[in-house]
Amino acid sequence: MPKRIFSLTSFLNHLNLPSNRLLEQAFTHKSCSKDDPNLLNNERLEFLGDAVLKLVFSEYLSDNFPEEDEGNLSKFRARLISDDLLAELALEMDFRKLIRIGRMLKGQKKLPNSIYGNALEALIAVIYKEAGYDKAREFILNAWENHIERAITESIAHNYKALLIEKFQAKYSKAPVFETVMTSGEAHERSFEIAVLFDGKELSKGTGKSKKEAGQNAAKAALDRLSF
Repeated sequence: MPKRIFSLTSFLNHLNLPSNRLLEQAFTHKSCSKDDPNLLNNERLEFLGDAVLKLVFSEYLSDNFPEEDEGNLSKFRARLISDDLLAELALEMDFRKLIRIGRMLKGQKKLPNSIYGNALEALIAVIYKEAGYDKAREFILNAWENHIERAITESIAHNYKALLIEKFQAKYSKAPVFETVMTSGEAHERSFEIAVLFDGKELSKGTGKSKKEAGQNAAKAALDRLSF
């Protein structure tokens, strides 16, 4: 089944939010305040949006995973609200064209993930303030829809990398090396390939949308191939 594409523009048009001023503030990074001290930035909105985001996923996970304990639910939530995933979602929604940054940042080729993630949390706060909790929750679950399963799968999967290192340490008294051998794609659609090496020999490779995911896949491939 093809993934449903979430449209930020369509969602905001449907909401018909009354305050363009708050929307502009949500996309205004604090670096702009250094250029214009009277300009409101998104830090306070980001603070509120972070709390709303945590509440939505605390509720969602509690309702949908009744068999999991509090520790696992916390791990799932941490992955769902991680800086990497927030930035990935913000870039999918084309935040590059929306975020306002100060002169001190305009020369940078790549902005930190936190800038995109903070803007997304600030947007969540605006929706919450202007349209209420239910609409904020609807926005979050729609925007995250294509990522929830992957994020939770990554959280509940075994830490293959740690397990592989543990086994090598026990048998050989030294660990394998994880080396990035290829990076491809645009900044918002990066793909990584990582190789597992031991004594200069390649044991396996793995790919993923992040180095962490690629490393875990490479470690799993090595574990599947080798017997200890």
